Amino acid sequence: MNLLATITYFEAIALLLAVIGAVAMLGSWGANRFFRSGLGPGGAMKKNYNLHPGISMHRMPVGSGIAGLLFTIGCSIIFLGRIPVLRYFLALSMLFGVAIAIVLYYRSRA
Repeated sequence: MNLLATITYFEAIALLLAVIGAVAMLGSWGANRFFRSGLGPGGAMKKNYNLHPGISMHRMPVGSGIAGLLFTIGCSIIFLGRIPVLRYFLALSMLFGVAIAIVLYYRSRA
C-alpha cells in the first residue's frame, strides 16, 4: 500500500509545511554552529581568504520591477506544473496577499 496515495491534499500540505519547518530549523542550527566555530565571516579563515577579482554577487544590482515579476511568475508556473498540491497553496496565498494589500492600502490613506 502506497502511503502517499492515501493522504488528502490537506495532509499533504501539512506534511510539506512540517518538512519545510524542520529543514529551516536544522539549517538555522547548523548555520549558528558554523558561525560560532570561528570559521564563518570574521572568523579564523576570513583573515587568510582573498576574494577573487571576478564577478561578485554582492555588486550586482537587484531590484523589483518587471524582471522580478517575470522570475516569480516563471518559478510559480514551473512548481505548479510539477506539484499539483501547490495549486491550493497558491490560491490561498493570493487571497491572503490581496487581503493584506487592501488592509495596507486603507491604513496608509488614514
